[in-house]
Amino acid sequence: ASDEAEANSLFDLCLALTLISTATVTTAVVGYLTAMTALNQPTQIGWLLLLLPVSILLGGVNVSWSNWCNRRKCYTAIARGAMLQSSTASTINLTAGFFHPSTLALILGALISQATNIWALGAGLRRSGSELKLVQRRLFSSTREQMYQVAHKFRNFPQFGIWSDLSNVASNQVPLLILAAAFSNTMVGYLLLAQRVVGLPLTFVGNAIGQVFYQRASELNTQTNELSRMQIKIYRMTLFIGLFPTILLMFY
Repeated sequence: ASDEAEANSLFDLCLALTLISTATVTTAVVGYLTAMTALNQPTQIGWLLLLLPVSILLGGVNVSWSNWCNRRKCYTAIARGAMLQSSTASTINLTAGFFHPSTLALILGALISQATNIWALGAGLRRSGSELKLVQRRLFSSTREQMYQVAHKFRNFPQFGIWSDLSNVASNQVPLLILAAAFSNTMVGYLLLAQRVVGLPLTFVGNAIGQVFYQRASELNTQTNELSRMQIKIYRMTLFIGLFPTILLMFY
């Protein structure tokens, strides 16, 4: 966004889309559970499906807050939030594993960790001394026309971003779903655990570099040559960081 008014309208638009998505999924889940109950065909996880809209709501707010921090270059807040989210989820999962292992505990751990990240981002903004307009003004103070304008102006972002995000999620989740059809849940759980442990350091490094790159790229979007040089430099650096441990793991 070119100015604060436009940034505020974008934030309101993101929150509005998050609420619409949450309401849509809630309606679909309630309708599905009602239909299954009427047909006397209980689902495998039952009422736990109702927590899906909660996850969508927290996820949307999380992304909005993260971009708001990124705009103000509050990278410390982003890093603390990510670390706190990861540690909170791990702590809850391990504690539940010792005392009362269940599907509900894993899901609640994920939801609580998302909420923790939102809190950490807000606290980091306040500590950094940034002017947090959202605290000083009423949410959704932007007019419908203003949100329509920014939606039209930045319409290319979801056209590219949605497909890249879907492909990233699919590359991680689809193999697990395929393997779950051929092997036991326990075996797939071990594989997921191994993926999370191995991928944790690369995730931290990748997210940290990605946030800074995204912020700098938005500033250099009209300087094609400079943007290309920065992109190639980051590709080389991340390749150098990840290549050696990846080769070791492949041979292992």
